[in-house]
Amino acid sequence: MTNTTVHTTVAVLQPDTLVQQAKSGANWFFWIAGMSIFNSFVHLLGGSLNFVIGLGATQVIDALTTMMSQENGDSFFLGIGLVLDLIVVGMFVLFGVFAQRLHRWALVVGIVCYILDSLIFLWLQDWFSLAFHAFVLYGLWRGWSATNQLRALHRNA
Repeated sequence: MTNTTVHTTVAVLQPDTLVQQAKSGANWFFWIAGMSIFNSFVHLLGGSLNFVIGLGATQVIDALTTMMSQENGDSFFLGIGLVLDLIVVGMFVLFGVFAQRLHRWALVVGIVCYILDSLIFLWLQDWFSLAFHAFVLYGLWRGWSATNQLRALHRNA
């Protein structure tokens, strides 16, 4: 195998690797959505289990609507909370769907939303959840970086 053959093989494999990395980054949105809705259902059923990958926003919604429900003696607010949770989680599912299709805007908007969500944990001084958010943000950033590299390859081709 000559040196030229090796470089050609690497160049051919690179776009596939970048696509895989971009989709891997996009998959984080599905994990965020899934764990967030799981956390909400556990909360709704009276449990205390909580996954750190979940959104702080849905946890705030759950806490506020539970408090309102208890104060008013009405489960109506729990239903409102669940609907709000589904809207927030649905946004992250859409970010994942569009990021899987290599739309950069979905990654950018999703990353910004997740950074804003991280501020909830910073405010609450929940360092473990904040650190895990940082880890997930790194995975999302890698997906965004790979998407940008793919875009540059297609532009130069």
